[in-house]
Amino acid sequence: MLAVIRLRYPSTAASEVWSDAAMNNWLNPTIPFSLAHFWTRTSLFQADLNYFLFPAITLADPRSNAKPGQNPRTVLVDGVLAEITRLFSPDWSLFKNVLIVGAQQTDQFGGGGAHKVGNTMVLAAVVDVFSPFSNMCQELGHAFSLEHELNFLGDEYQSPYSVMSSELYGNNNSSFERPADPRLPVGKPKLTPNVSAVNTNDVQRIIGPYITPAQFSAANMGSFNDPNTVHAVPASFNTTPHTFRLTAYDAGIDAWPNRKVILGVINPVDPNADTYYLELRRNRSYDANFSADGVNTPPVAVVIHALSKITKRIRYVNRIALLGNGDTDYHDFNGHFVVRIGAFEPDFSAVTVTVADGETWRYFGIGLDDVVETALPPTRIDVGWQTADMSPCFMFPVAPHRFRNHFHNNMLSLRATSFGYEQPLYQWFLNDQLLDPAKNSIMLNLNVKVAEHGELSAAKPENINFSYENKPGSNKLKISCDEPYSGISAIVKVVVSESSHEVLQNLYPDRSLWTSIRFDNVTIEHDQAYIDEEIACAKRIKDLDDQYAKSQKPPHLVDPGPKFGVDVINVIDALVLSNPAAANAVINEVARLGNVAKKEVIGQMR
Repeated sequence: MLAVIRLRYPSTAASEVWSDAAMNNWLNPTIPFSLAHFWTRTSLFQADLNYFLFPAITLADPRSNAKPGQNPRTVLVDGVLAEITRLFSPDWSLFKNVLIVGAQQTDQFGGGGAHKVGNTMVLAAVVDVFSPFSNMCQELGHAFSLEHELNFLGDEYQSPYSVMSSELYGNNNSSFERPADPRLPVGKPKLTPNVSAVNTNDVQRIIGPYITPAQFSAANMGSFNDPNTVHAVPASFNTTPHTFRLTAYDAGIDAWPNRKVILGVINPVDPNADTYYLELRRNRSYDANFSADGVNTPPVAVVIHALSKITKRIRYVNRIALLGNGDTDYHDFNGHFVVRIGAFEPDFSAVTVTVADGETWRYFGIGLDDVVETALPPTRIDVGWQTADMSPCFMFPVAPHRFRNHFHNNMLSLRATSFGYEQPLYQWFLNDQLLDPAKNSIMLNLNVKVAEHGELSAAKPENINFSYENKPGSNKLKISCDEPYSGISAIVKVVVSESSHEVLQNLYPDRSLWTSIRFDNVTIEHDQAYIDEEIACAKRIKDLDDQYAKSQKPPHLVDPGPKFGVDVINVIDALVLSNPAAANAVINEVARLGNVAKKEVIGQMR
């Protein structure tokens, strides 16, 4: 059980003490962004958040009477526990942890060794009304025996993906401001700007991310050892790559008590090596400040932590962003393994992960996601309905019909991915012309179709301007074209290469991939009479074709070939009488192969 104590100094106004109602709400696991809500969820409902709220006490700061050599924080906690014992004589054997909340600037720490009260040893955390909520979650974590995450150099507060590293997060912005909630306690403004990157006048609204589940798994906490929650990667990954599905941490919490695999564990082949943990973190719930693009905040990613065999501390290793620079794998030289991400859900709720031996990085590749088309505001406006002589079908004579042009403007977004590279660098080309990141447009001469007199012309050469957005080395390209033509086609090529100077680049060969893009920026709308003729033409052709099919035996197909000197127009004229459907098909094919308009073919018929 958790003992919760409110501490007021005699010089502090009684109104500064959080009320019983606010405290009980703060310790209610059903109220979002309460202390109990965070801790029950981040611990997968394993942490003991049963509590007893003592009446607020008024006590002079015990540290003012500390003797030389005494630890002031120990003196503070012991003094508060002694006063609670004097006033209320609680049965301390009921409690494992103590949370002291100062009504004034008091201190901010947790753990640091057990405190003996009566015949019981308890772990304590101390916070105050100036403590960000994220830091309060962290200090209570210390009371549950958790430590800050380190980096490879041993620096503290280094994981962007855990509140046990708040508010530094390895120099990342992982916290955010929650909406106001009158049910919850109100904190004070930040004492200094560097307390948090979050701008707020209420530090209780500074919300940090869930604690990495690696912390709980390493501590052997309950459900974090269940194989339906924590997936142990078999040692055979060294000979055969192992693939499994990983659920986002928040999604696994939401699904409880239905278990989802929210953590993968790579146990070392060498018994003296470190253990590695894989988790998927996305921008939901307490992780809401993570971002898809990772530009200003940590990205949605498969996150890698490790447990040191020597220090028994958790350290942040790296991450593989789902929508980052396109690098879909991570090679750990120390752990002798490669982690590669595969398909993931559109909402980032799950991802396929493959773990393979450390030499797998030698297999290189590049891929392209599906092209995403986004409609932009048109830059041209049609003049309205016009009249021209035309026919939708060779079976109807040319006649006046009304038409109007519709102009479109679209942007295409392309995203490349790669594997095998340490720091992949991408270059983009359009029809083999390098798209210079320092520029934003390129002119190409292409064959396109022009809207003329109610019809699209045969393809003809035009100078076409493409606008693009391409940051240096980026795996993303955005390209648009607002020229008033249809059938604008080009080939996009992307080349990936190794950019890290910490490896032998000649061991990392370039890879490239092509795809075609197309813009149809003008479409033609015809009047109802024209459409009716199209429908009637199609019906007459079908009726004639059905009639012909019933009355004729299947012909013996012999290709006359050019050696017979048969004129194509004569063939079409003959087919109009014998098989109109075939005639229409030949007209279309001749127009396509000859790169001419359909009406030009019809115009040469007898």
